[in-house]
Amino acid sequence: DFWEQNISKPYAEHNYNALNVLRSLLSRTAIRHSKAQTVGEGDALIALPPRTVETLLIEFGSEAERKLYDYLETKNTARFKSLRTESPSTVLGKFMELQGMLYSAR
Repeated sequence: DFWEQNISKPYAEHNYNALNVLRSLLSRTAIRHSKAQTVGEGDALIALPPRTVETLLIEFGSEAERKLYDYLETKNTARFKSLRTESPSTVLGKFMELQGMLYSAR
């Protein structure tokens, strides 16, 4: 089917074009709002609870897992620094690549 052939399988194979297709589809169906938007007499468009951030430090399951994480961190840090030296707009233009780098470290 369309989803499997054009989105799911290519995305699983880390095909960058799958992200473009997905972004194109979502841009036509998703409506984005900011927290600052108001209606009526200044009431918030949507009332959100306060943000809660909780950081949990966990141990790696093995030395191999630690080495993989260290490798990804070193590689991704070097790539980010190389993008940053080009220009701020380069970093913004490579947003999806940077997202992928963060997800690979999770």
